[in-house]
Amino acid sequence: MPQEITNLDHPIDVMYLIHKAIRAEARRTRQAAEQLEIGGNFKTFINAFYQWATALGYHEEAEYKYLIPHLSQSLPARHNETGHKELLEGLEELQISLHEELGRTIVIPRTQRQLFGKVINLLIAQADLLEEEEDTLLPVIRRQMRPEQQLEITRRLLLDPDSEDERWM
Repeated sequence: MPQEITNLDHPIDVMYLIHKAIRAEARRTRQAAEQLEIGGNFKTFINAFYQWATALGYHEEAEYKYLIPHLSQSLPARHNETGHKELLEGLEELQISLHEELGRTIVIPRTQRQLFGKVINLLIAQADLLEEEEDTLLPVIRRQMRPEQQLEITRRLLLDPDSEDERWM
């Protein structure tokens, strides 16, 4: 279970808050999967899933672009890369399943079970990845990077310069 953050001692500690937000998006997606009604539609689930996938995808992309290059030789960074790949593959698999099911106009029991199972698997992969980052990667960053470097990376993790609204994250 993630620790409750009451103080940010290092700029990179903002990652705890980013992770908290991503976990909240994941919970909304799980709840939407739980609430899929047989005979209903996929709209609420799809909206929740894409919001979660977008946040998670941006976080992953920003880490690879701005954070990992500074730590490419560290063992925690290499393990983190593996966790990200597994999680992104799971997101892609769920997205493919959604596109296949979108041809249906209503939710059927089999689809409901399969989507829920895939969401649970993704929640587990996400929990493992974020906990690993918090337990092993963040301590390395705190030791190896100056506060100014951490602050610049933090800015990049929080602001999306390529988006119309760079503060969406």
